Amino acid sequence: MDSGSAEVQSTLAQQQQQKAKKKKSATQKTLDHLIHCCCRHNSLPAALALYMALRERLIENNRIKRGKGAEGCGASHSSSSSSGSSANTKPAPMTCQVLEELRPELTSPTLQAFKDDPTLFMNSKTYSTLLSLCSGVSPSDYLSSGATNKPAPPPTSPSPTPASTAQVATSNMNWSPQILELYSTLPSTTVIDFAGRYEFAKVLRDDMVLHGFSLNEIGYTALIRVACRANDIEAAMAMLDKAEKDVTVKKRNRLFLDVLALKTEEGNLDLPYALNLWARMQKLGLQVREEEMRMTLNGCSVLGDYQCANYVLNCIVDDCLVPQEATSEAILNWFKGGSKRVETDVLQKSGLKFFSKKEDFATQHGKYEITSDLEANDEGELGTGTRLKSIEISAGSCFKLISMNEEIVVKGTVEGSGSEFCGGGKGKKRKHGAEEGQKRFQKWLNFKTRTADQPFTHVIDGANVGYCNVNFSQSKHIDWEQLNSLVEALIKMGGTPIVVLHERHFTNSMLPKWCRWIVQGWDKRGLLCRTPLQMNDDWFAIHLCLARGAKEGVEDSAENLPYFVSNDELRDHRFMMLEARDLFRWKERKRVTFLFEGEPGTSSRSPVFNFPRIYSERLQGREDGGMCVPSAEGEEGKSKVTWTEIKPI
Repeated sequence: MDSGSAEVQSTLAQQQQQKAKKKKSATQKTLDHLIHCCCRHNSLPAALALYMALRERLIENNRIKRGKGAEGCGASHSSSSSSGSSANTKPAPMTCQVLEELRPELTSPTLQAFKDDPTLFMNSKTYSTLLSLCSGVSPSDYLSSGATNKPAPPPTSPSPTPASTAQVATSNMNWSPQILELYSTLPSTTVIDFAGRYEFAKVLRDDMVLHGFSLNEIGYTALIRVACRANDIEAAMAMLDKAEKDVTVKKRNRLFLDVLALKTEEGNLDLPYALNLWARMQKLGLQVREEEMRMTLNGCSVLGDYQCANYVLNCIVDDCLVPQEATSEAILNWFKGGSKRVETDVLQKSGLKFFSKKEDFATQHGKYEITSDLEANDEGELGTGTRLKSIEISAGSCFKLISMNEEIVVKGTVEGSGSEFCGGGKGKKRKHGAEEGQKRFQKWLNFKTRTADQPFTHVIDGANVGYCNVNFSQSKHIDWEQLNSLVEALIKMGGTPIVVLHERHFTNSMLPKWCRWIVQGWDKRGLLCRTPLQMNDDWFAIHLCLARGAKEGVEDSAENLPYFVSNDELRDHRFMMLEARDLFRWKERKRVTFLFEGEPGTSSRSPVFNFPRIYSERLQGREDGGMCVPSAEGEEGKSKVTWTEIKPI
């Protein structure tokens, strides 16, 4: 055998060894499945009992797998570990009686065999899942985007027996008889308070450090959460600081949520620290959300700081069209606060900036008249005589949106987005190379030059209108006559519409011969904008809708913006548009929805339009001070809106 063949044989042998190492044993698969079953049903006692029974074996196996002897393992061990000695490779001793009681006698032969199996290991993901269970939150909550579920208090009554829970689960998860039998042997009726949860979370953390696993965002969040619920605020704050400095951890709002909640409660109120958290979140590029705003406003009400309250109220008005019920209650609580008003320098020291036009909602004024369950007439007038306003998007916001839209066009993505799609979260994945970018940019410049001086009053989302109520089993192209009827209806109303439609709709297969007169008529009258191949037609529609009113840095309302005719909610643009609140503020004032009456394909087929009201159905200030707060019934899809008016006396 020559040297070349020997090298090949050696390489193949190494690859086979690596594959063998990665391949899970049958016992490992059973353990992983069992832990998954415990976590899927949020059965903390069962999951902890399983870990407690196997803890020494798991830690020993992990130490050996990672090639660490006593010195290596000890060197990686945190000085804050509850195990004491840094050179000790044995698991830390239990300090909580509840946890000691979770060491079950393993009656199942399979579980007993686990204790002597050298193939069993734990990984970072499994540890983080157990930590999230300790925090009182089901791991499935962490899988949903932007989840902010706060841990509920531990149950006061025993949970269902393991057998009944597992039997229900087998119909949904197809559990094997072996997993069902194993799960049924684990205790799950033990009630573990947050002191016990916290003790076990610290044990898990130290065990992770013991054999070199790093905490991820889920693990940090769980530790912070359970520390807060165990009222160890100093440890929670220290853990938050550590997570914030850890460059390997993706920063999310929920890292800060529970500490902020504690620091805005009456017993632990620390408004300077709470606003400092806002500033830290902004520095990390996180947008403070309604939940954090509500907590902070409650803290302002406790302290009576009207400057901080005014800042938070402006943020709520700027960000929330229709506040949640709890947020509305927090707003009312501020104005019911009476004469308790103080002035501090907390807001000035925080360094927070407000990037929109600020109004004086919260002042030193102490007495307000609050009237609920008001309805507005068609002119936007409430029963008290107050007239609601139309809150338009600013010229500066238009400029930011079209600038970001153009960044998507030119670069194929936008900074801060992980989406693989250009301009949204649907359609084919786009190419992001330099050559493709140059082609897109040239097409974009041609479009901007061609449409710069076009006067139009309505931008029509051609595909959205054309595909409305189309039966795809009978027709693969848009309903051209339906779309044309909408165009003609707008012209009859005195408008000058422009139809935005992708180039693919004009191929022979998508444009039947008997419909070509329609397109020819639009071209002749200058009513058609054909968007190029390999480019998202929404980019062009958004630009046409916003470009006319865009002025950089101007906070006055944008003027002469056309209406956008579409039933599209534009939800796929949330993932690319970092200024999503401006996008949806514009949509609330300028989007026109529609439906069609009459039989498809007949001359009686005609559109019915739903134009925005002359006033904004959103949280807003009064001309003479105070606020008008819409009810939660005003959320999209609900027909009735009631208002609460807060009027200074």
